[in-house]
Amino acid sequence: MANTTGLFLRGSSYYLCVVLPRTHPLRASYKNGKYVISLGACTHRESIIRATIKRAEVLGHLTATKLDQNLTTHEGMHQPHHHFTLRDVYQRWKQAKPRSMDSLNATKRALNLYEEFTGNPPIQSLTRSHGDGFRAWLQQPERNTASKTAKDRLMWVKLLLNYAYRDLDLLARHPWEGIDLRSSYTQAQLDSLKFSVRIYDSEKPKVDRCSVKPSDGKLSCDTYDVDRVEVDRHVGYKKFYLFKSQFDVQLFPDMKFIENNGRGGIAMGLCKPL
Repeated sequence: MANTTGLFLRGSSYYLCVVLPRTHPLRASYKNGKYVISLGACTHRESIIRATIKRAEVLGHLTATKLDQNLTTHEGMHQPHHHFTLRDVYQRWKQAKPRSMDSLNATKRALNLYEEFTGNPPIQSLTRSHGDGFRAWLQQPERNTASKTAKDRLMWVKLLLNYAYRDLDLLARHPWEGIDLRSSYTQAQLDSLKFSVRIYDSEKPKVDRCSVKPSDGKLSCDTYDVDRVEVDRHVGYKKFYLFKSQFDVQLFPDMKFIENNGRGGIAMGLCKPL
């Protein structure tokens, strides 16, 4: 049996993505022109049959009301885009693939705080001002929250927004991209820091591998072009590869790192932003 256009597997469930004609009645609610339908957990053969039927129903110009009543969709995700809240996105995210209980609980706590601060508006109405305000609110003394905890909670909320933007195509852009909680250091503190790796996270990334001479305490570094950078969009860490030296560094959202020096040595610690 041939494959159906727009059929894809995510986790244990099949989905169908239907590209709506410009004159379709649902087009006004789905600005990107794509209607995504969950077909549920089933075999590949069953999914093709279900997809064929659903595609015919959608393209048969059924009204939006009738589609919403009859199409079996993932929890909350059949709403018009302007009705989506971050909790809708969270419900989809937690079922997209296996998640640890720690991740689910941490994300839910962050989501509860986000809803308390924002009032839980449709995600399309979020602005950078909302993000900046939420960042400040997390750090207010009455929150009684450590800086690392506040940073983690902002990170989990941004992760859900990133999932809505990149995986679900519900946002034209990530509204809180670049809004972070970072530690600041004086020049004297920076001068006193000793490090073994310095990452230049730019369009053409580079990595310095450094060592301190015991005799005079001077820092000596060799600079390498990074061969490859991988980004985990769901967890939010970057991995920098240097193939020639078999060296890689993983950088996590909380600024922790793991270094594999390619010679059997593994190091970990906390990065200092420069």
